[in-house]
Amino acid sequence: MYPPGRGTSVLGYIAMAMAVAPMIGPLLGGLLEETLGWRSVFWVFAILGILSVLLIWMDLGETAPGKGTSFYQQLAGYKVVLRSHMFWSHTMVIGFSITAFLVFLAGVPLVASAHFDLTPSRVGMALGSIAMGFFVGSFIAGRVSESSPLGLMMIWGRRVAMIGPICALALVFTDLETPVVFFALLASLGLGNGISLPSANTGAMSVRPDLAGSASGLSAAIATAMGAIASAATGAVLTPTNSAWLFCLLLLLVCMGALVFAHIAARALKEAA
Repeated sequence: MYPPGRGTSVLGYIAMAMAVAPMIGPLLGGLLEETLGWRSVFWVFAILGILSVLLIWMDLGETAPGKGTSFYQQLAGYKVVLRSHMFWSHTMVIGFSITAFLVFLAGVPLVASAHFDLTPSRVGMALGSIAMGFFVGSFIAGRVSESSPLGLMMIWGRRVAMIGPICALALVFTDLETPVVFFALLASLGLGNGISLPSANTGAMSVRPDLAGSASGLSAAIATAMGAIASAATGAVLTPTNSAWLFCLLLLLVCMGALVFAHIAARALKEAA
């Protein structure tokens, strides 16, 4: 529907709306567990799921021109996309960015409860910190994407994301961490994701305009698989005794991976231009 610059801006504003749920959801979940029990969370899921289906049924229209493609044509499109250096470089930026978010979600409950002794509702507030950063970062992306190069947005977003894990790790090793400062610093992960992900998504979908849907689906699938593996690994290696410092180190390593591929993706964009 939009050229790359405008499309990135629109994706940024969409991501702002998507960030609202992760901000209030963990807090609401913690309050429900404390007041009505953990089963109440699933009743809320059921109600929201029904409302979502009704909204989609009544309101969601098709925006793609033409009659679409067959399943076999889609498979052929996948082959084209998977051979693209631009697709893979941008997908790795997306993958490592999503992995950072999922490692955060996997590790925070243990860090917050074992290291900082927080209640379930306060654990929910800690989980929401990254979403607050994502909201702000997405707003920045929406405002400046039309006038800033996509590669520069990715690189600066990934640099911003590294600030929190580095500072939080330093505080842990010097025994100066407090829960408020610790999780406020890690909000930089969401801030960096909000700045860089719209550009990375646009780049992954720009391999060929007619294959944007295929590229979007493939990149999301690859990123989700990376995040799933990292989430499982996080749960396997974190313990109550090592949770804080190892948690920060894992986040830092993932953010470094995203930054490396952001530079590669920026070069791919220059070559394509």
